[in-house]
Amino acid sequence: MVRKFHANGIEVLLEVVFTHTAEGEALQGIDLSSYYHVNEVEDLEARNALNCNYPVVQQLVLDSLRYWVTEFHVDGFCFINASSLLRGFNGEYLSRPPLVEAIAFDPLLSKTKIIADRWDPHGMAPKETRFPHWKRWAEVNTKFCNDVRNFLRGEGLLSDLATRLCGNGDIFSDGRGPAFAFNFISRNSGLPLVDLVSFSGVELASELSWNVGKKDLQIKLLY
Repeated sequence: MVRKFHANGIEVLLEVVFTHTAEGEALQGIDLSSYYHVNEVEDLEARNALNCNYPVVQQLVLDSLRYWVTEFHVDGFCFINASSLLRGFNGEYLSRPPLVEAIAFDPLLSKTKIIADRWDPHGMAPKETRFPHWKRWAEVNTKFCNDVRNFLRGEGLLSDLATRLCGNGDIFSDGRGPAFAFNFISRNSGLPLVDLVSFSGVELASELSWNVGKKDLQIKLLY
């Protein structure tokens, strides 16, 4: 599959989730204190939280990523729940998390596209926490998605849209620049693009969707 995509000029990025294991015992029966955040084991939602910055776990993740690059020739990775990759042994947030830094400077992985999706399912990461990037990590740009969706449905500010279209200077002014923003309007989680402009309702408030209709949408886009 990857060869076919490459032959047609299409890159292949793999979504990976190295922040937790499947529910149940998983690796807990091997070495609980090394593989998991021990202080969260009693939390039913967080007991499978992987201790990614512990040396043996870090090596497990690096070996897995290198395997996908060397054997399947993928072009890069998008790390889901990437805020969890910043956590230390006791759950604290690190300014220089070993795993994130190791990926950034790995001789093989640093040549691929590495993208952090900082969405935090438990809302535990402090808002002021910035993802360390060493000018190698890109980030999924949720603000681009929200501002464009709001503008299309008539509720966003023109200044917000202009900020997104002109390089996201409010987010990527820390030495990286606009090329490090992974901009999107629709993705594999949430509404697909056709549903985004076909449905409205309170139950879809978080999606910022709007049943605009094809004709009205064409007029709006031309405007």
